[in-house]
Amino acid sequence: MVQVTVDIDVSGLESRFSKFPEAKALGLQYAAEETVRTLMNYSPVDHGVLKSWFIDSIDDTEAHIKTPAEYAFYVNYGTRPHFIYPTNAKMLYWEGAEHPVPYVVHPGTTPTLFIENAIDDVEGRLAGYFLKALEEVMG
Repeated sequence: MVQVTVDIDVSGLESRFSKFPEAKALGLQYAAEETVRTLMNYSPVDHGVLKSWFIDSIDDTEAHIKTPAEYAFYVNYGTRPHFIYPTNAKMLYWEGAEHPVPYVVHPGTTPTLFIENAIDDVEGRLAGYFLKALEEVMG
């Protein structure tokens, strides 16, 4: 059996390493802010609610980013064909319809994958935000 032992003397680095948690937190904040900006840019515009991304929380290792648009999942991943029934009336009617109908068959929606596209776009820039944070904190 081969065994390798590596001993490293870090006594001279302790004061510098003590600032790493601060740099990591700042880097995560920068990365989360850039991810929010990118998600806003990639969000399809209909009523604008989908562009309302925000940082919900940040802990030691993760940033949780949300949108108040409950339909974001369906815009991103699309929907299958489905029936739509009235909720507050017995029939559905809209301007231009020939007559009220008891239901409609929606053809479904095509996935946009805007969330994945935004993540792919921002992913290559994230390391730069952590380096920026290290430079700011470490001086």
